[in-house]
Order: sequence, then structure tokens, then C-alpha cells
Amino acid sequence: MNLKKLNLHLVSDSSGETVISVAKSALKHFRSVETIEYVWSFVKGEEQVDKILEEINKKSDEHNFVICTITDDELRKYLKDNCIKLKIPYRAILSHIIREISSYLEIEKEEKLDLHTEINNEYFQRIEAINYTINHDDGQSIQDIDKADIILVGVSRTSKSPTSTYLAYRGYKVANIPFVSGVPFYVDLAKLKNKLTIGVTIDVIRLIEIRKNRLTSINNEDNNIYANPEKVEKEIKEAEELFKQNNWPIIDVTQKSIEEVSATIIHISTITGKRGLLTLVDLRKEIEYNKLLLKDVSSEKKKLDNKVFGLYEKSLDLDLLDEQAKNALGYVNPNELMVVLDVE
Repeated sequence: MNLKKLNLHLVSDSSGETVISVAKSALKHFRSVETIEYVWSFVKGEEQVDKILEEINKKSDEHNFVICTITDDELRKYLKDNCIKLKIPYRAILSHIIREISSYLEIEKEEKLDLHTEINNEYFQRIEAINYTINHDDGQSIQDIDKADIILVGVSRTSKSPTSTYLAYRGYKVANIPFVSGVPFYVDLAKLKNKLTIGVTIDVIRLIEIRKNRLTSINNEDNNIYANPEKVEKEIKEAEELFKQNNWPIIDVTQKSIEEVSATIIHISTITGKRGLLTLVDLRKEIEYNKLLLKDVSSEKKKLDNKVFGLYEKSLDLDLLDEQAKNALGYVNPNELMVVLDVE
């Protein structure tokens, strides 16, 4: 069977990041389709739209699809009307949402946005985050680690660097610190007290496999320590003990992509706030949400096997946790009370 082909035209009045992200998510459902993406960024006038349509029309005998994120109503309508004339499928992905919010709140949207300033601010914030993250990779420049938004700690080959880079692209300043068995942890723990520090771990067998592949890639298969099963298991256990001693949230990256790990970290960052502390209100919301997930579980199964941020299993009594939340004053340590349930 021949693969279907699609020319996907992504039109934006800004950088195009939003429409690209949406298109990427949509295309995951059509893996059998051969797609060519054309990104048309910073489209501000009808003349630019005409040029885009002219290029699309050159491929009129092929499958073309237009997705746009244009906030200007008139320009968006101009693009839509001309797509209809040329019989090109068209979809705007922001306008409907904006209309719904406007209708629901009974307020008008802001017509004139200073997109240039917004883009510049976002751009410079991202550049600053990327520079910081590069300079604080693999335990470098720890003297100003207190300026990091997120700190990752873990043994070698647990995807700390690529995860840090991904988060930096999202605007987070990230420092990552390697844990080495038998070597004292050299970072002042007092500096990490009010920072969001994440312990990164992985399955022993999976880490051995990754390390063996690494040794093969650098022609160093004779190294009998780096991927030694006993050494690896000991190293992971010691790292996890450090995480638990300091009440750091722990993420198991064994079966997770960089995007999934990063999304989990961003979620933790969002609900814990800048100082790594969880407000009582947020905690209560998490508890209620988790109870909602469990509403179909039989009443006698009060204690359930859960995972704290996807790592170690333990029994959790939701009623007891709820009671602890009620008794908490002001702020609570998220690592003591907040549990992300892993319910199949």
C-alpha cells in the first residue's frame, strides 16, 4: 500500500512554536502518513498571505492542509476566505478558544498585543536559561547553584543532561549534579534546601545496558567497573538513600522519554512554586484529584500500592494523608505529603 503524503502548512504571526507543537501532537496519530511541514512565521499582512497561497497553489495536485495561529481577526479571515476559494483545507487553532473564553467571561479580547516585546522577553529568558544550564552541566559552576530553578541529581547515564537541555529550552535554569558512589556529595545541601531538587533514578538492568552501549561506542569494553552489575546496583541504592534523606522528589526514568520526564518535572515545579514548597490549598487540590481518580476502587481497598513520583512503592492511606493536610499550617513539605498516584 502506498503511503499517503501531506503538505502541512503552519502559518503564524509569531515564532510558530505553538502551531508547530500542535501539529506535532496531531501527526502522532498518523504515523503512516508522509508529511512535509512548511513553517510560515511572523506573517503580518495580506501580501505575505498571498505569497504563501501562491506557493501552496503550486502543489495543487497534492494534499495540502493549512493550520494557523493568527490573532488578528481580519488577517485570519483573509487567509481563511482564500483557502476556501482555492479549496485548501484550513483550521485555526486559537481563534475558537479565544472566542469561547471571551464569551464565558463576557469580556473582549485584547486586540493589540505587543508581540515583539513578548517574543523578545521570552527569547532572552530562554537564552539566559540555556547559557546557565550549559555552564552548570555535570556538576560545573556549583558556586552559584542557588540561582537554578531546578536541580537534577543522579548517577551517570540517567538522562540528566538532555533533560536539563530540554527544560532550558522551556525557560528553566537547570543545574545537574552527578552522584558517584564512594565520593562525598560535594554540594552544600543548605543551598538546595529551598530549591526544587529532583532525584533521578533508573532500573538497574536498564542502566547496565545503557552503560555497556556507552562503553562500546567509545571502544572501552574492557572497563569492568562502569557497567558491573553489583557496582551499578550499589550506586543506585546509595543515590536513592541520598534522595530520601533530603526529601527530594524522585523520578524513575526507566520507561520515560525526555519529554515525559521534563513534563513531570514541570508539573512538580508548577504545584510546588519557586521555593519548592507546596501550599496547603494546592495540596488539598492534589488529594481531591487523586481521590477522584480512585472513585471506582472498592471501598475496602483503602490502602493502595502507589509510587512516589514513579519510583518506590509504598502503601498510602488517603484518609490519613487528608488528615495530615488538614493539620498542616501554612506551608508543608511536598515530599512528605504530596504523592502522585500511579493508577493503572
